[in-house]
Amino acid sequence: VITIIVSVFFITSQHLLYGLTLRPHVRPFSPLQRAGIGFLLTDELFAVSVAGRQRLSFAYLFGAGLSFYLVWVLVSILGIVLAHSISDLSRLRLDFSVVATLLAIVVPLIKSKSALAGALFSFVVTIILTRAGIQGSAVIAGVSAMLLAVLLGRKWGDVK
Repeated sequence: VITIIVSVFFITSQHLLYGLTLRPHVRPFSPLQRAGIGFLLTDELFAVSVAGRQRLSFAYLFGAGLSFYLVWVLVSILGIVLAHSISDLSRLRLDFSVVATLLAIVVPLIKSKSALAGALFSFVVTIILTRAGIQGSAVIAGVSAMLLAVLLGRKWGDVK
């Protein structure tokens, strides 16, 4: 139970950080527009927002967020429908798709030596703790890796 509470805290706290990061860009939006962007704010929307390839207008953020949301809903419905037609879904090993999606989000955001060190540290520690049977291994590794990345970034001078 503690693991679930800690995991939920850290997973939801990342959205607080996302919101704080995007605050300067959404400040001129109306409260209703900000609420809409807040509802649609996901890892994917945050990743395309911080990529810096586009001015973060309401139309861009809402359009991208709504696109991610609609695809998620449609693919979820498709998954529910198709799951009934596949007898042994576990043999397809589709659980790796979650890891692949997260890697596709994280890898382009690694732009410094300290971020790379943090990502690699998180990867290795997650595997070690999981194999040791420690619950919450991803949360422990993730928080430790963030701390390590900040400390190394300050030491190496690649953190603002």
